[in-house]
Amino acid sequence: MDYGSTTVSSVDRQGVRTVIVDGLSSPVGLAVAPDGGLMVATWGANAAFPIRRQ
Repeated sequence: MDYGSTTVSSVDRQGVRTVIVDGLSSPVGLAVAPDGGLMVATWGANAAFPIRRQ
């Protein structure tokens, strides 16, 4: 996450950045859900959202 931005990204070992989700309101935290999926907490929306795999 880039603090203050709207994206959650992954960075591989070679330094290649891939945007996972965009358009969030200040993402500030990540957690692994019981089903193995990711949850992202946002400052701007004061909520947590699932990140769906495609």
